[in-house]
Amino acid sequence: MSHGLAPLSLTLRLFLIVVAGVLFAMTVSNAFHEYERARWLTEERERNALEHFTDTLRLLATLQPAARAAALGALPEPTWRSAIDPDPAAERGVVAPLFAERLASRLDQGPAVAGAWRTGTPAGTTTPPDPPIFSVHLRFPDGQNLALTYRSPAHGNVTRPWWRVLRARDFFETTVIALVAWRVIRRALRPLAQMTRAVEEFG
Repeated sequence: MSHGLAPLSLTLRLFLIVVAGVLFAMTVSNAFHEYERARWLTEERERNALEHFTDTLRLLATLQPAARAAALGALPEPTWRSAIDPDPAAERGVVAPLFAERLASRLDQGPAVAGAWRTGTPAGTTTPPDPPIFSVHLRFPDGQNLALTYRSPAHGNVTRPWWRVLRARDFFETTVIALVAWRVIRRALRPLAQMTRAVEEFG
């Protein structure tokens, strides 16, 4: 019986190698897709925040300080938060110099951008909050200082659980490939099985 199991054992080994290779290829491909998706979402949210900051600050720059304060109170919460003459020592997050530079280039003759920050990683966690929060400190030509915070809308998480790397359709595709591989390997090894039986009968 042990001799009769030898071809089947080889079939199983080849079958497992094929299935493992398919799963590995799918995992690598999906992991790369997740990386590209996260990078695109991060860049898209930053562009969206820049556009909202630019439109809002251009409007605020046309107002007097008293009217500006009233306009800030009309901004929807929790998307927007503002503070006039903010505390310089207040916690801000992770410095985002590139964001500040891009915003300043869009404002032209508007308020001066003193700095920009992106919400950092909360204590006890390993990833930043999703969606991200952007904060900027500005100084208007009339001397008024302003801290303005914008929370990006949630359009899907940037980071997803590791088990989401393999999607439901991948298991279906793997099952189909496994069935086909099993049939092909059995057919390919049939001559070897026949040769083994012939040797056993001759011996």
